[in-house]
Amino acid sequence: MRARSPAIVLSCDGLCEPALGVVRALGEKGVPVIVLSETADAAGARSRYCIEHHVAPGLGGDPQVLGQALADIAARHDGALPIFPTVDPDLDTLARVASRLGPRLLPVIGDAHQVLQVMDKAAFQALAEAHGLPVPRSWSPPDPAALQQAAAQARYPVIVKPAFPYHWHSALAQAFRGRKAVRLDDAAALIAFGAGLGASDLGVMIQEYVPGDDDQHVDVHAYLDGQGRVRGCFSGRKLRIHPIHAGSGCFVESLDCPALEAQTVAMLQRIGFRGLANVNYKRHAVTGEYMLFEINPRVSQWGFFTTRCGVNLPWLAYCDLLGREAGVLPPRRVGWRFVDSSRDLKAFRQYRAEGRLTLGAYLRSLLRLRLVHQSLHWRDPVPGLCLLWRHVRAVVQAA
Repeated sequence: MRARSPAIVLSCDGLCEPALGVVRALGEKGVPVIVLSETADAAGARSRYCIEHHVAPGLGGDPQVLGQALADIAARHDGALPIFPTVDPDLDTLARVASRLGPRLLPVIGDAHQVLQVMDKAAFQALAEAHGLPVPRSWSPPDPAALQQAAAQARYPVIVKPAFPYHWHSALAQAFRGRKAVRLDDAAALIAFGAGLGASDLGVMIQEYVPGDDDQHVDVHAYLDGQGRVRGCFSGRKLRIHPIHAGSGCFVESLDCPALEAQTVAMLQRIGFRGLANVNYKRHAVTGEYMLFEINPRVSQWGFFTTRCGVNLPWLAYCDLLGREAGVLPPRRVGWRFVDSSRDLKAFRQYRAEGRLTLGAYLRSLLRLRLVHQSLHWRDPVPGLCLLWRHVRAVVQAA
């Protein structure tokens, strides 16, 4: 059997779990992994599957830094090197430098222009509306006057999000305080929120709230090859999210949703999408329709769960880029659950404060045999133990 070519996994500072999931997904298939991170303590670099670790401070934001670091790695290895971005900062930077990389460096993304388009929430909204995709009504006001106009037109409540994942100015950072989105219940609250964003370049998108509990959020993950053919697909329901009502999945269940998956693939093909896609929906409590929130052209924060459930999307992407056979996928595991323990504990406290979840129900949800943990895994224990120690140390220092 031919030796496997190495893959490069990007890992930005403070955003290490998605990268660790990709390292394990590839490593378990015999792919040697090179981790390129912003800091020396990247969890993926502690994995048994990591053969090299390179540190490039600023890679998630500086195309020149990332391009040089990738060129240095390519000089040390023969053959093609697939490159996996794992979170928004390194994805954005990789898309901006992709056209300048050498022929042996193969970013696991589709068209770079489209990647940047779907990452920009205002540009994605325009794309979705042009193709008739089922998105909620949204506005991207450039200034306070446009925000007031949107406030008069919207049906409440609304969700306000940063318009671009991480290009935040200081007023945005202060307004959101690390939150993914904010729910506002009337026009006065929206105008008051907007008043703290400055006089121009507000950098937010306003979206009408889709009614329904947090467990109506469903994600579909897929990989489409260069010809637009789907190589693998997976769906999961977010049973708990953090922050609650406007956050990311921290307790997730694998589903069998063939109709929604087929709808998602058809939608991605309609807009000419290629590569990895993490598509976020919420089921409307009144109409039952799955409303589209966003398409993330990368793995999700809980992307390794798809691998554990039989759909190893990084492996499928790796084989496609290198022209290798991926083999037959194992039967998909439905009804398995995933937990990001530290974020899920925070979510539990918030749900309990609202009277939505008792301690007993929370503990019973975790007492399952088919439970996949975000970072802890017996076959690759060191990264999870390092992350656990980092968390304990942070708690002790904050006490």
